[in-house]
Amino acid sequence: MINIAHTADIHIGIENYGIINKKTGLNTRLEDFLNAFDRFVDYSIENCDVAIISGDMYKSREPNPTQQRELAKRIKRLSQYIPVVINNGNHDQPNSDSKARAFDIYKILDVKNVYVANKPDIFLIETKNGPLQIACLPYFPKSFLLKLEESKNLSINEINKKND
Repeated sequence: MINIAHTADIHIGIENYGIINKKTGLNTRLEDFLNAFDRFVDYSIENCDVAIISGDMYKSREPNPTQQRELAKRIKRLSQYIPVVINNGNHDQPNSDSKARAFDIYKILDVKNVYVANKPDIFLIETKNGPLQIACLPYFPKSFLLKLEESKNLSINEINKKND
């Protein structure tokens, strides 16, 4: 049996009502979100064969470097024990296809055991309890539909109906 840990919509970067922690220099709300994700990482390492993150790890599609660093520490730790699959969500999509996504860094650096889906993809992953095939369908914006040949001459209303 393969045990899967799943999380989504962590939204790191929401810092409303927080204050700066004088010891760490981080916003206390950021620390709250990171502590919650730490519990996911710990649980996943102890109990699961693979961790799946279904997008929206950040509040914004352009997280600041501190937020990226803090998440990267946790992804790195998790990936040292089990495979990690990251499927981009709507908060992870830039407003242009030519712009990078926050998770692109894992692909560029070829981080072992981290699989990132920016487009529909299928990953065959070896786990300690056998192989697992995961199909990912990340969020894709209406601009993607506009590029498709069958959408070329449709109005926005027609595309909206098609997208529902």
